[in-house]
Amino acid sequence: MLTRPESIEEWCYLVPHLLSQNGWQTVQQTPSSAVLHCSCPWGGSLVKASFWDLLLIDPPDDPAYVLCRPETRAWSWQVQPELSGESIQDLCVVAPGNCTLHWWVDWKMMPLWDVLFGCGRQLGQWKLGHASLRRNYPEKGDCSLAMFDCFKPMQRLTHSRPDKDGKYSVCVILAIPEGFHYRNWEAPHVHLALDLFRSTALWYLNRPGIQMERFQDQAMYVVLTITSFKHGRLLLPDATHEAKHTTKIDRGQDFGLSTWVRYHPSMSGSRCFSFSEYLGLFLERLGEPACTYQSLDGQDLLPYQCVMARSDWCRVRDRFQEAFTLQKSAYRRANGGTAAPRVTEGAQPRFCREARLPAPLWSQLDPVSSCGLVVHNTFLEIDESDGDTDEAVGRTRTTSPARSRCEVMAA
Repeated sequence: MLTRPESIEEWCYLVPHLLSQNGWQTVQQTPSSAVLHCSCPWGGSLVKASFWDLLLIDPPDDPAYVLCRPETRAWSWQVQPELSGESIQDLCVVAPGNCTLHWWVDWKMMPLWDVLFGCGRQLGQWKLGHASLRRNYPEKGDCSLAMFDCFKPMQRLTHSRPDKDGKYSVCVILAIPEGFHYRNWEAPHVHLALDLFRSTALWYLNRPGIQMERFQDQAMYVVLTITSFKHGRLLLPDATHEAKHTTKIDRGQDFGLSTWVRYHPSMSGSRCFSFSEYLGLFLERLGEPACTYQSLDGQDLLPYQCVMARSDWCRVRDRFQEAFTLQKSAYRRANGGTAAPRVTEGAQPRFCREARLPAPLWSQLDPVSSCGLVVHNTFLEIDESDGDTDEAVGRTRTTSPARSRCEVMAA
């Protein structure tokens, strides 16, 4: 049996017809809604509720931000629980848009869906679940939220896509461990359940406080970028006093930062440079530990960018900038010249463009037949002749010294 999916990429790979009307058996359909089902590749059945022509009041400028991150939903529940419609507790952020949580909701439609399809409880109650948000996949403007229960075979995927007329299409897909059995006497009840589900989806996308929530969602994190370090490796404050080669600057004596050592990825337990690991270690040696992330909403950032929670960055920014100015002086002394690294905030995120599946699914695939991989000496070439290949698949070009990290990514 296949490993159950944890992201929209894995869902789309295991169920190629996931977002299509083909490959599903229709239970009931109206001009603007449908209930469908099919067998589930990892066991049980899939039930999909699809809704078209959903009108959003004052939608976001970027349609990929229709759905909010789970940590933003948790924030909303804390500041306005009476408007949230959900309860999210014990949140643990793995990366922006990627969290473990306790999640619970009680909507009127759930008892009816539970009676008809046996999936109402799993739709609304998660003892301990994992949620992963992804934007702009598989098409630009798409947004999806994949959730699964850590202890039970329960999964849910919510996917939104903008329509040409400014409205939105939304589908909710549930993986249920049992087989799907539909009886004719259920037809009028299914129609009622479908109407109730559609009205709930429309309310959810326009719920009270959603504008403030979407604003918070886009402001919650800050993208940091490091540039101009072509002349040598970056430096760190010497915390161990065991390095053989150090650089000393008199300016840092008053701050306890007179001795600097070259940073190597192995100091963070890695083989390749990533700004998140360097910045995390830099802040740790300043006595200002903070979480830094190398991915944003399910996509890996290029190595010279990283993400921090805005609240954390505001807390450490002054101290970091003061220390990083000293790092520039040490960098010039160690490498000569006038060039020195710069860290800026607020740039647009730039992502590694290679589309790949996480390790659990790669282990079940034939890597050659699955992606057209051809080996020529020491280089990897991807066959991109297939016209259906996602346009986001390709090599990333960058002038950063860390270029090799994202030139070709193979799991």
